[in-house]
Amino acid sequence: MRDDCLNRERCRRQTNDVLAASVRARELGLPVSESLNACVLLFGSHVSAMPVDTLVHRVSLRLGIVPPRTSPEATTDVLEAALQPRDYFAFHVNVIRLGREVCQAPRPRYEVCPLSERCGNSQATVPGLRR
Repeated sequence: MRDDCLNRERCRRQTNDVLAASVRARELGLPVSESLNACVLLFGSHVSAMPVDTLVHRVSLRLGIVPPRTSPEATTDVLEAALQPRDYFAFHVNVIRLGREVCQAPRPRYEVCPLSERCGNSQATVPGLRR
């Protein structure tokens, strides 16, 4: 992470500001997800936060990082426990790219996936692939 939130008071203040803005937006009827809050903290304030959107959740499920039927909220908890806060940014950006380019929802491209040996779905789809 770029500054890894060395100034705890600044991080606390920015986190509180984002959460307060989220509450205000919800009061206005705007849909604000926990993933959006985490993205604002991670990318806008450089505060260690783990955004789990549809792509991160799907890739985490397919790779077996979380068991089937795990909620996005529980996926967030698992990822936060498994990763160091300084690694959240790199993890998120790389998983988003993988989800957009390779691990697409309707037709995953298992044959070009750099993690296909870890993926429980790819063995049945790609002939000759061994895990």
